[in-house]
Amino acid sequence: METIIDFINQKFDDPFLGRLALDSYSSDKIFKTINKLDKIDVNFLVRKNKIDFVEDASIFSCRILFSQGFKKDSNYILDNVLNTTPSYYWALEALRLKHSYSFKIKKWETILNKIDKLIDNHSNEFEDFSHTNPYFSGLPLSITPKIAKRIINGYRKLIRKNNNSPNIIPDYRLFIPSLTLLAQNEKYTLFLSRGGFFILLPRYFIFVPELFVNFKNEFKIYNSNEISSNQIINKFNLKNTSCLFSNFIKTYKGYDIIQFFDFYLAVKLTTRSFTVLNDNPFENRDSFYSDNLNDLTKIIDLKREFIYEGSSINNDKIQITNNFLNTKSKLVFEKNKFVLKNQTESIKSISSLNTIISYFNKIIF
Repeated sequence: METIIDFINQKFDDPFLGRLALDSYSSDKIFKTINKLDKIDVNFLVRKNKIDFVEDASIFSCRILFSQGFKKDSNYILDNVLNTTPSYYWALEALRLKHSYSFKIKKWETILNKIDKLIDNHSNEFEDFSHTNPYFSGLPLSITPKIAKRIINGYRKLIRKNNNSPNIIPDYRLFIPSLTLLAQNEKYTLFLSRGGFFILLPRYFIFVPELFVNFKNEFKIYNSNEISSNQIINKFNLKNTSCLFSNFIKTYKGYDIIQFFDFYLAVKLTTRSFTVLNDNPFENRDSFYSDNLNDLTKIIDLKREFIYEGSSINNDKIQITNNFLNTKSKLVFEKNKFVLKNQTESIKSISSLNTIISYFNKIIF
């Protein structure tokens, strides 16, 4: 054997499975179709990745080694990717695998700083960048430098919050902006990501990956190589649907209102550079969301009149909606505060950031 491709051709009887194995987002079940690796195989993979470094071959090697129990060698190759690659995309992929394989990461800040530098050094001449539309690009998987910065900043805040050892970080593939809304019902919404997986979210979630760590047990990811969308739709009794990814609606009393799938997001105008692709809408911003445009404008009216202008509101109690974010709970402005009433189900924090909601069972604002 002279190359990784030679190795793949030798180990996989089916050429299609061999090609699929090089796709870093393919299912690990592929590696169960080959015989056990011997020491010669392991030494070849480790040596080849050191002297003839190519990122996708390295990721393939670490995955096949991990799947067959050679964890130390797998981790060694991932470290080599992080230390060698000039691509922030492949660095993010190596970091994702280290975290998902539960390999110990001693120097989170050092790794994130390195990826940060790779983003800063990224040339606009790379084929993954478009001058005409910097918020969406062809390769690699639309992770533009601005989106990569958002990912790294989110990771950095999490590790500092959790004393340099986060239990969970959002999978960077969740930030890939090519999302398709497939189906939903009153409880769930199903998305397809260009990253090769389906995402099942509770119906009241807005798609902001930084928030998912607050309720890691309440959303599900399915590998599209292992299950079809119809199987998920049937399992959860969903109905097929479609919707625009994002659409600017209007500026209203100092807020930009943006349709984000079937939610309406209000962001106070602090900068005109905000987009739902590049920015966490709840980071250092006065922002909130609803599934009803009229409800959203009512909330803006109340916030502006009472909180920003200091006016007194004549009505002691103003009911905004009977079914806020499809939770079967009333949102009421009562005694100068927003309160949720008649909660019928236990719902965890939507966000610890500047959203309209802090906790569904507590007074908000």
